Amino acid sequence: IEFKFVDDDVATDEEFFAQANEPLSSFDITIGHLEDIVVGSEFQDIQHNFLNEHYNSFEDTDENKLCYTEIHKKYMDTVETFLEGELKKNIPDFSMADFVAEVW
Repeated sequence: IEFKFVDDDVATDEEFFAQANEPLSSFDITIGHLEDIVVGSEFQDIQHNFLNEHYNSFEDTDENKLCYTEIHKKYMDTVETFLEGELKKNIPDFSMADFVAEVW
C-alpha cells in the first residue's frame, strides 16, 4: 500500500483510506478477527475468571515457584483452545499451523 498525502499536514480520514484499496491477505483477515475476539466479552470473561482462580498462587518475590509453570501452561491451553475455536467459527478453513507459518 502506498500512502500519498497532498501536503505535509496530517491527512484526513478520507485521504488516508482512499489509498487502502488492496485486498486483505489471509493474515490481515485473521488478525482482524483476533482483534474482535480479544476485545469481546467472552474472552474478557475467560481472562477474568482465570485470574480470579489463580492470583492467590503468586507472591511478590524473586523466586519462581513450580506452580507458575503449571498455571502458565493451563493459561496457554485455555486461551489457545478458545482463540482457535473462535477463529474456526469465523474462518471455516482456518489452520493455526498455516497462521503461525505466516507469522514466522
